[in-house]
Amino acid sequence: MIFLKLRQATAKDLETITMILNKALSENAEDEDEHPQCSCISDTELSERLSDGSLYVFENGSTVIGGTVFFINSNEIHIENIFVLPEYCGQGFGTRIMLAIENYESSVKKLTIDVPLTNEIMMHLCKNCGYTDICRVDDYICFEKIPSEDTPANMLDDKNRKLSSYEGKNVRISLRSGEVYEGKCSYLSSSFIYDVFDVDEEGLRIDENVFFISDINKVEKI
Repeated sequence: MIFLKLRQATAKDLETITMILNKALSENAEDEDEHPQCSCISDTELSERLSDGSLYVFENGSTVIGGTVFFINSNEIHIENIFVLPEYCGQGFGTRIMLAIENYESSVKKLTIDVPLTNEIMMHLCKNCGYTDICRVDDYICFEKIPSEDTPANMLDDKNRKLSSYEGKNVRISLRSGEVYEGKCSYLSSSFIYDVFDVDEEGLRIDENVFFISDINKVEKI
């Protein structure tokens, strides 16, 4: 299960992030087509990004599985680098990572990322996450996304319906990643999710699958 959390890196994370980066780079060298999410960044640059506050880590539960470098300028985010442990590739983390960055600051009006022309998987991921190819500079494609102004409350089948109203109902949950789940639903309060996952959101559960409200695109009773 994916319980992804994005947070700013601390000095205690640097050794772990360096290990993840080196593993990702090593895997890229062996199989560039399967693990292209990582571009070159030196250990020195990692330390510099930690110092200037642009280095972040991804946790699945309590385990750090990757990192990213992005810069927040006014209401815009520019993503410079993303790297993930190779064993977590191909499991749906890419979409969650992109959405986590998008939702990091509620005031964000635009996101940009420059992707190498050889990085077909990252280009496909950007397009799936709603990014638009706006130009090409040298060997890079520049992507841009203007986030939707829809709030999670507007993504329910009834704009006035509270998430808790789906408790015990049979529902169809469509995620922003494109996945769809159906079944009997349980409501999870924000206090419960915070205690268990350290995420300050309410959510829903079908069987063993937990969905935070920021991941949900639409909920429909069936």
